[in-house]
Amino acid sequence: MIELAEIEREFPDLTVITSPDENRASEKITGISWWNRAQMTEIGVAYNKSQIEQCRSHFILCEYRMMLSDSNLIMCPKNTLFRYIGLLGKFFVSKGISRDYNRPIIYHELSNGSRCGERLSVGVNSYIGANVTIGDDVVIGDNTVIESGTVINSGAVIGNEVIIRSGSVIGASSFYHYVDNGRQSYFAGIAGVRIHDGVLVSANTVIERGVLSDTEIGCNTVIGHQVCLGHDCYVGENVCIVSQSGISGGVVIEDGVTICGQAGIANNLRIGSGAIVKGKGMVTRDVASGEVISGKYTMRQNDELRILAMLKRMIRR
Repeated sequence: MIELAEIEREFPDLTVITSPDENRASEKITGISWWNRAQMTEIGVAYNKSQIEQCRSHFILCEYRMMLSDSNLIMCPKNTLFRYIGLLGKFFVSKGISRDYNRPIIYHELSNGSRCGERLSVGVNSYIGANVTIGDDVVIGDNTVIESGTVINSGAVIGNEVIIRSGSVIGASSFYHYVDNGRQSYFAGIAGVRIHDGVLVSANTVIERGVLSDTEIGCNTVIGHQVCLGHDCYVGENVCIVSQSGISGGVVIEDGVTICGQAGIANNLRIGSGAIVKGKGMVTRDVASGEVISGKYTMRQNDELRILAMLKRMIRR
């Protein structure tokens, strides 16, 4: 744990605003996380006023000055929030508070050319195929199958009766980049991946670890071949994600959603329960529960079909 005053000394551009009746300068801080997952003693990261109001942590990192009565805010200059997320994440790693996923791994050889790091836990009746690479502190449940050529990076937790097909990467470094002093910088993330029971991950799929909070996949979800699931995503139960779909970071996919092949979803969106995204759909806004959408402009499928019919009639004329 570190004191808030130490963060202020390290990052003088940050402005801390506390409630007038509170003295939190010496309060201990245990880490950093997103607004909806942050604990009381962590710094919560919020993008807007609504997230600030819902965040339960004592200190909230945000970009714009929003004076809310019960909030203690850590303000960063305009257009620098993504930068400070990365800088603070690296700061907590340097202090030993958060895990360093870039540190070297000492591998131990297993059978069939596979290898693993320290503190691997494997449940009963689970199978690890040939040429599998497993990092440190990985937990694999009972009756789980890890096929050949899979990479499971450090900190991943995999439940019972999970199947991970050949060539998949679980816990790939987060694709989180920001501009620091005029150059592109990146942050590998301080969170992991959590896959619950009964999940199928098909071949050559990439699931990124979380930047600040675990990337999580709910029970009995199925993921097709060559899917890319971004950092900090939350996927509910009984979700179907079809092959070659791309899902950006911070997306929330609720229970029972179907995402058809080659669909793309922009970052930090919510797909409501039971919704369907048709093949090659480009999602750029939140999708309501039960909604069926398609096309490049995120419209209801019935609207898209009507527009196409109108265009065809105009062409015939």
